[in-house]
Amino acid sequence: MDTEQGYTGFRWYVLVTGLICNICAMALLIAPAPLAGEMAKSLKVDLGVVLASTMMVYMVFVGVGAIVGGFLINKVGVVRMWIVCSAIQVLSTLLVPVLTYSIPGLVVVRALQGICTGPLLSSIPACGAVWFKPRERTFVAAVVGLGVSVGSAIGLVYTPGIFNIVHDWRTAVAWAAILPSIAVVLAVIAQLGGKPPVQRASEDLTAGGPEVRRIAGYGGAVVVCAVLGFINAWTQHGYNDMASGFYAVAPPVGLGLGPLGAGSRLMFASYAMAAGTIFTPLLLEKFLKGNARLTIFIGGIVAGFGVSVIRLLRVDNTALLIAVPCAVLFFSSFLSPSVFGFIAKFFPASATGKVGGLVAAAATFGGAIGLGLSSVLLSKTGFYWAAMYVLAAVALAGAFIGLALKPPRTVPVRTASLGVQALE
Repeated sequence: MDTEQGYTGFRWYVLVTGLICNICAMALLIAPAPLAGEMAKSLKVDLGVVLASTMMVYMVFVGVGAIVGGFLINKVGVVRMWIVCSAIQVLSTLLVPVLTYSIPGLVVVRALQGICTGPLLSSIPACGAVWFKPRERTFVAAVVGLGVSVGSAIGLVYTPGIFNIVHDWRTAVAWAAILPSIAVVLAVIAQLGGKPPVQRASEDLTAGGPEVRRIAGYGGAVVVCAVLGFINAWTQHGYNDMASGFYAVAPPVGLGLGPLGAGSRLMFASYAMAAGTIFTPLLLEKFLKGNARLTIFIGGIVAGFGVSVIRLLRVDNTALLIAVPCAVLFFSSFLSPSVFGFIAKFFPASATGKVGGLVAAAATFGGAIGLGLSSVLLSKTGFYWAAMYVLAAVALAGAFIGLALKPPRTVPVRTASLGVQALE
């Protein structure tokens, strides 16, 4: 057992629990996307309305939840937050067969699911700052992106698989309640199993040196992190959600692969996103010597060009159907670990919940605005081309904005303790 400075091996169980909570939340986010065509027929609306009422609503309320959760996490505690949010997700998902016979009912369910996802996302930097050693926090930050990618992979195949058995999209989505149920059980065990180490103030900041520091004038760094989170969510969620619809719906709007066919091809991209998330700490810390700006620039440039080649995709070219989404999501996944790792490394533990919440909120609002614009363009044009080209431009813009990310200025201060154990 690793007891250096009070850090025990139980922290890795806590991290796995946080990862699974995020995986389950992301699976709920993406679960309706492959069934968009079935939902549109059932509700007698167009695909743009389905995209807005399922994905955009979810993302808006993720943003609300991230802000609220970021400010409550000091009082509630990281693990307790996981328990409460996952439990509400179970209950709201079970309401799908009851409430979703109209668009307002569908919006209510997706709002409940989304508002509980926000605190799960914003809690990861706080979890890293409280439970983990400074040198481990970039790796911990990668859990956010890993949860997004693995959860997306599960959601893309889980609900289409259930749908092929039950032939009803409401029942298929309701079965997704099993996922957050698992998260609740694991989080309860984490709550009962141990406490985080009591961190001294001298241990709170990472690479800045042995003396204790207080961040001065860090507003600029927060703004850049928030903008990058905004762009990252727009890129990843926008591409994930639109690609699944484009692959599934019938020509000439889409490729006509159907829900299961779309999911079976796009799940490789979700694996690529997971691989990119895992690779990012290695690239950032080992090869680029902590240069988050260059890491983000590389990811944004490749992802942007990848999104722009949508017109090259053909139903008979399976290799390209798999390779292009893999490239987009592998490289776009560089951004989230870089930003959240930056927060965990350069902000004090007492601030990581708030800053992480603000960035997660900006990210989710970015996803919601991006999906809203995509919905409008899809409804107006009847095709995915315009929305994808806008998405490509956003990804490329993120590459250049990432060059402005710099550590906040710091000044030495004297303080006895940060009291971070209150987080648990």
